[in-house]
Amino acid sequence: DLLAQSGIEPPQTPDQPLEVARRLHRPDDGVYGIVWNAQRGSALGQTVAHMYAAFGLRMLDDQGLPQLDQADAEKVAQFLKDLVAVSPPDILSTAWDQRRRRFIAGQAALTYEWGARMGEGLRSPDSQVGGKVQAYPPPVLAGIPPVASFGTWCLGIPSGLSRERQQRAWRAIAAICGMEGARRMVQAGNAGVSKRILLDDDELGENFAGLFRVMRDLHDLQAFSPHVRPSIPQWNDLCIILGDVFHDVLRGDLEPGKAPALAQERALILWGQGHD
Repeated sequence: DLLAQSGIEPPQTPDQPLEVARRLHRPDDGVYGIVWNAQRGSALGQTVAHMYAAFGLRMLDDQGLPQLDQADAEKVAQFLKDLVAVSPPDILSTAWDQRRRRFIAGQAALTYEWGARMGEGLRSPDSQVGGKVQAYPPPVLAGIPPVASFGTWCLGIPSGLSRERQQRAWRAIAAICGMEGARRMVQAGNAGVSKRILLDDDELGENFAGLFRVMRDLHDLQAFSPHVRPSIPQWNDLCIILGDVFHDVLRGDLEPGKAPALAQERALILWGQGHD
């Protein structure tokens, strides 16, 4: 509603969230321009990964090796540093839960949200933003196709269980992952829909601020890409590297232009490709 009141169009390119946040940043009124994951480590690392994609960059080359020091990677570091000025004062220690609490309290005009958790926030008894929020696709550079990550989660059955308990566990997993189970998960507030056909159910998605429409469009455009958060054994460690290096930028301890090269150096060591 803050964008509509100010006659501002939703951001479409990665630099526009900064522009919009600057216009709506009113800390004296208790409203900040944007809230996002900037806590050191994995929280910020995931943000950095998404920003690489937004600026049209792939973190890994065709051989699966890191390429974090591309020419335009400095823009990612500079953009995130600039965001700090229009964020809450505790942004450098803000991760998933803090971000969500601030946003549903109406303390920020914009946020980068994890789709599966939108329902948890919007349906919360503490939410002050019901009916005032609208979901939009992740902004990307003009001229490049839309790109978004898709999250996954795994359900496993311990091998040490008795056969009876294994069968019982399998029935539970099958129930959760089946069509009716997926529908019940949405009804319980989990917006991370696991069945494409459910995205066409407007009544089912009416409480998720347009998220179903966004996910449906992204799916139909084949915009969900595994390269945003690559499924590789090194991902967790790579994410921490990004979160540590770029956090130094946000703190003012490292120049934005030096962050990509430093992250690349540490990533190559992680891959066993470093130099003595």
